[in-house]
Amino acid sequence: MPSFVSIDVETANNSPASICQIGMVKFADGKVVDKYNCLINPDEGFLPANIMVHGIKPVMVKSAPKFFEVFEEVNAWLSDTIVTSHSYFDRSAIFGAIKRDILPEPQYLWLDATTIIRRTWAQYQKRGYGLANLSSDFKIKFKHHDACEDARVSGEILVMAIRDSGKTLDEWFEVLKKNKKS
Repeated sequence: MPSFVSIDVETANNSPASICQIGMVKFADGKVVDKYNCLINPDEGFLPANIMVHGIKPVMVKSAPKFFEVFEEVNAWLSDTIVTSHSYFDRSAIFGAIKRDILPEPQYLWLDATTIIRRTWAQYQKRGYGLANLSSDFKIKFKHHDACEDARVSGEILVMAIRDSGKTLDEWFEVLKKNKKS
């Protein structure tokens, strides 16, 4: 099984670019081999609804780095590997922050793990493929809405989907790339 990085972000408000936490987990041979977890100062206001979801408050990120200050490290993690996330929200957040901060736009090989999950297991084809439901079904314990934990669980479930589907991650990448063109 090829290596990949699973990423998740938490946001301060309705703007996907308002990243207040980034979690990345590197997988090799189906196992976690490294983790990155960082609070980010979004330099934007927080909505109470977002705080209720993830528990990150403005005071917690006041002295945290801004996205552009960690971009080089984040980019090193995401370059030259397949990047996955549990939906494309995380992708839109990363690219939204890149655009907002006027950073060079990288070319990542990005896969939506939920698409693979929905195509692998019939019971999740139309619903029930949220991370909380999947973790419950697969008996995986985690702290939901912590970016690093969400990235880990998404990656673990993706590893199971790859095994159960009989397709490699590279094959999934090709299948989904062809479907986008159609």
